[in-house]
Amino acid sequence: MEKRVIDEQSSTKDIFAVEYYEEHAVEFIAETQKLKMDAFYEMFEKYIRPGNMILDLGSGSGRDSKYFHDRGYEVVAIDPSLAMCSATKKYAGVEVINCKANEIEWVDYFDGIWASASLLHVPYAEMKATLYTVMRALKPNGIMYFSVKKGQTQRLDEGRLYTDYSENSITELLTGLDIVQIEHIWESNDVRNQDKKWINVLVKRKKNDK
Repeated sequence: MEKRVIDEQSSTKDIFAVEYYEEHAVEFIAETQKLKMDAFYEMFEKYIRPGNMILDLGSGSGRDSKYFHDRGYEVVAIDPSLAMCSATKKYAGVEVINCKANEIEWVDYFDGIWASASLLHVPYAEMKATLYTVMRALKPNGIMYFSVKKGQTQRLDEGRLYTDYSENSITELLTGLDIVQIEHIWESNDVRNQDKKWINVLVKRKKNDK
C-alpha cells in the first residue's frame, strides 16, 4: 500500500485522483453503502427538520442522500466522481451534480450541508477557501457537518490525498473563518475499524456575516 507524507509546501494540485473512485467504485460502494451512521445523523438532525434543503457534499455510494431523502428532506447531492454520482442517483433517487466542493456556486440556499468523509481529500492549503465557498451555500444560521481523519499530516494513500487534523488544528482553522460559528467538535471511532479515529465537526454559518 502506497503511503507517504506530503510536506505542506509541496504542490498538491490534482493529487486527489477521482480515478481512484472510478476504478474502485464497486468495492467502495459495497464497503460504505450499509454503514450505520445513526449517531451522526442524530447530532445533525438536532438543527434541521423535514422539508429543509440538504446538500450531500461528496455523496459517494448514496447512503446518506437516501437516508435524508427518506426522512422527508429535500436533497441535492454532489460528487466529483461520475461513478459515485451514478450510484447516488440509482440508490437515493435525488438530484445529483458532478462537481467538486470548491466549484459550487450556491449562496444562501441550503438549510444544512452534510459532508461525511469528503473534505478530508482537500489539500490543507486549500481548505480554508473551500470551507468558505461551502459555508456560503448555507442560509445564515444553517448547519454543516463534516468529518476528517484524526492525525497530523498530509499523506498519499493509494493515490488519494488525505489531510488529517487534530481537534486543536481543526479548531484553529475554523477560528480563522469569520463566516463560521463552531457548535461542536468531537472524536469518534471509525465505524469499520475501531482502531482508527475521526474528528467530527458541526458548524453554523453566522447570522450576520455579510
